[in-house]
Amino acid sequence: PARPAPRAPSAAASGSDRTAAGTRKRRAVHGVRHPEEVRAIETLGVEPLDPAFTPEALGALMAARNQQVKGLLRDQSSIAGIGNAYSDDILHAARTSPFKLTRSFTPDEVARVHAAVGEVLAEAVAAASGKPAAELKDAKRAGMRVHGRTGLGGPGWGGGGRGVRGAGRRRRG
Repeated sequence: PARPAPRAPSAAASGSDRTAAGTRKRRAVHGVRHPEEVRAIETLGVEPLDPAFTPEALGALMAARNQQVKGLLRDQSSIAGIGNAYSDDILHAARTSPFKLTRSFTPDEVARVHAAVGEVLAEAVAAASGKPAAELKDAKRAGMRVHGRTGLGGPGWGGGGRGVRGAGRRRRG
């Protein structure tokens, strides 16, 4: 008979919490000496909270390829860690359409998006600080300005938000 696959120790037994956000369950554990040895980490783009991520750096990324700004923000090989949910909130805070093409941004618009990246991500980090892993997903949802809030309204806008579907993803705004 087939033997069951070995199981990882439970979070309670190891004294740590584990969580996975999203609907697709993809996890991997890598034993390495340096994070750069993991291909998925090696290919990540600039860290958006690093001082090297300046309005000029964002402008260079926008000028490199003409694409919808939401696509750039979600592209982990360009900017690490923003993803779909935070891109919605960033673009809302910057008062920018997710469909606007990156090469059409003025320097002032680039600066506005850059400022929104820092603001939204700093708020997210502060909201998650000190929370156990099991509470992170709910804390993230509670802090979202527009993502996942279609029809509910939110800070900085009147009535309920509208959702826009495009390219297989739901966009908020």
